[in-house]
Amino acid sequence: MASARMTREASVPRVRTRGVRRSTPTAAPANSAYPVGAFVVHPKYGVGKIEAILEVALSTRTAPCLEIVFPQQEMKLAIPVDQIERSGMRRPIARRDLDDVFKVLRGRASLRTEARSAKRVLDYRRRLSLGDPTSLAEAVRDLGRLSMKKPLSYEERRILGTALRILSREVALARGREPDQVREEIERIVYRQ
Repeated sequence: MASARMTREASVPRVRTRGVRRSTPTAAPANSAYPVGAFVVHPKYGVGKIEAILEVALSTRTAPCLEIVFPQQEMKLAIPVDQIERSGMRRPIARRDLDDVFKVLRGRASLRTEARSAKRVLDYRRRLSLGDPTSLAEAVRDLGRLSMKKPLSYEERRILGTALRILSREVALARGREPDQVREEIERIVYRQ
């Protein structure tokens, strides 16, 4: 994957790399599934934009890496092209698939109030790590509705916030709207206000 050493330059956001020497940007391969300028969704960091494709000297080899900018977190992440699938990175949701996400949000929550908080956290972490919009919507719906019945644990609140942030930014990108507007809409649906 990428990341560990942090660097800070005056006008450039944080760059996270793992003991990597950076080279100059190279042209994108002709058949690249992720071209420069395309938006992507990382399961941990949310929506980002591919800024460059770099040749990076790793410990044992040189590999092309996607340099992705996440403006909300003020960071850059370099992911080797051969590690994209393993990292869980994917294209953003298409506008035609938004109905499925909102159907999940409006659906019936599967509240497991009798289950211990730690067990629920494991389930929601798994959903978050999948990173697909439907799993994110399920986590937002279930944890949001659970919070109306009983207080959430610290970890459940953190997972709810992360899932809501990633989902709202992705839906906002698909709709061409501001993430805050989409977040309010999602909260109205989940909390049935």
